[in-house]
Amino acid sequence: MSEIEFQRAMGLHQSGQLHEAEEIYRKLITLNPKYEPALSKLGNVLLGLGRTQEAVQILAQAHDLKPSNTETLSSLGSSHAQLGNMEMGLAFVRKAVDGDSMNVNARFLLANLLLHAGQQEDALEAFYQTLEINPKIAEAHYNVGSILYSNGKIDDSVHAFIRAVEHSPDLVAAHSNLGHIYANRGDYEQARVSLEKALKLDANHGLAHKNMGMVLHTTGDLNQALNHYHKAMKILGNDVEVHVLLGNLHRDRSELDLAKKQYELALDLDPKNEIAKLNLKKMSASRIAAWHFDMLADGSRNDAYDSALKAAVQKGDTVLDIGTGSGLLAMMAVRAGASKVTACELVPVLADVAIKVVKDNGLEHQINVIQKKSNALVIGEDMPEKADVLVSEILDTAIVGEGVIPSLRHALQNLVKPGAKVIPAGADFRAVLIETKEHHRVHPVRDISGFDLSAFNVFRTEDVYQRIQLNLLAHTKLSEIFPMKSYDFASLPPVTPDTDPEVVEMKVSINKSGMVNGVVFWFNLRMNEKLTLSTGPDGEMVHWGQAAYMFKEPKMVTAGETFVLQVWYSDTLIRFRI
Repeated sequence: MSEIEFQRAMGLHQSGQLHEAEEIYRKLITLNPKYEPALSKLGNVLLGLGRTQEAVQILAQAHDLKPSNTETLSSLGSSHAQLGNMEMGLAFVRKAVDGDSMNVNARFLLANLLLHAGQQEDALEAFYQTLEINPKIAEAHYNVGSILYSNGKIDDSVHAFIRAVEHSPDLVAAHSNLGHIYANRGDYEQARVSLEKALKLDANHGLAHKNMGMVLHTTGDLNQALNHYHKAMKILGNDVEVHVLLGNLHRDRSELDLAKKQYELALDLDPKNEIAKLNLKKMSASRIAAWHFDMLADGSRNDAYDSALKAAVQKGDTVLDIGTGSGLLAMMAVRAGASKVTACELVPVLADVAIKVVKDNGLEHQINVIQKKSNALVIGEDMPEKADVLVSEILDTAIVGEGVIPSLRHALQNLVKPGAKVIPAGADFRAVLIETKEHHRVHPVRDISGFDLSAFNVFRTEDVYQRIQLNLLAHTKLSEIFPMKSYDFASLPPVTPDTDPEVVEMKVSINKSGMVNGVVFWFNLRMNEKLTLSTGPDGEMVHWGQAAYMFKEPKMVTAGETFVLQVWYSDTLIRFRI
């Protein structure tokens, strides 16, 4: 009779009727306090009901009666881990695995506990062993993917997430993670497919909404992106990253007051958020006017673009001008033979002036100035067809700060014909290590003329480069000029976010002893195969100046030694580490 009741209890247990199963197990134990199978199962039921302390007591009794029971050992391990005793929990589960090496449940539990304990390498091996026994456990594939992703093995993590959804098509988190990875790679179509699957399965998945907003924003569907960001904020609460993303979106919709508010909300939550600080700084309208006048006065720059356009544009070509500003490059393109030019300009006041400039020069029928960011342009609406030539001048002192890389990447994929000519064609960085006692005093601000002015650092943005004119700065070069990264603007690298930069370690020879305060760098701009101009201290293009990155803590060096420098590259930032 006891065996029949035990089987009935197990049936209830397996069907999720835990309270009913508990009642029968307890009756059996009352009749026979040493009925080990019932004790073991009761402990498992109590664990499922969240009564962990009770479960430990019952499971301990079962373990005393039969120390080799794998299920009891596993349940004890899980119970102790839930109570915060991870070391004891792992010890019990390892005994379970040692007693039955082919027990897939014990191995899977061991892998999960190791992951929870932060022992990623051991957890990964345990998940692989689990999958050798049963390759259809979707959660094991998912956890493998998560570990591989956190260790930078992106391609392998994609394969793991794909296997997870093959075995469990309803695994929302795997679809969401795939969408995130595809988006970071620039494969926005595949990202959208994965995120749509995630949201179809769970309409309240906050991360999927956030990632979908990012994809739609990047591909130009700003209204739908806004909708997904708002849903993400409602689900995730006051999420710093969503505030920054909303700020970026409002900025790109020219809703600058709303953008400012979102960046400020992000900084209220995280006062050290450098992206929000930097984007607020970039929104300063006063800076726009100043650098535009400098740029227009740079005759070498203007002549270089004119020459490159004349060499690239064939009669009847269509041209896309990203960030047209005054409209100068668009008009040069028409003079070079273009039949139609689409000139996009995000800043409303600049777009209005560009329209007037184009009209004043009688070119309004050939040049269409659109007040949009380039990734919001739609073929057939904003542009009659994809362009034959792509021209842009959205380069800051260190090239990347105005978003040229993501803008060109999107344009190459969506707005220009295969093999389109790109102006400029590319750029090559050059750098030098310097000592500059004067400049170092304000990076950060310290003692000035005998007074402590460190409180003034509240206005300083850390971990970013600044524009300087090296020839006007008192300094000593401590190294030879050395090469850094090169860009081919027609063939750009994969998406590299600020939060996951490409890290390049460089070894720089020191040729003069001194104190390394910072690194100054600039670029040689390749307009085409024949024409290159430099923004260096003795270069032709004077308005850009040079970029200076000052180290918070300088380092003494000796002539003849090798200085190890890390360069962190992302799509929109360049940073350095000693």
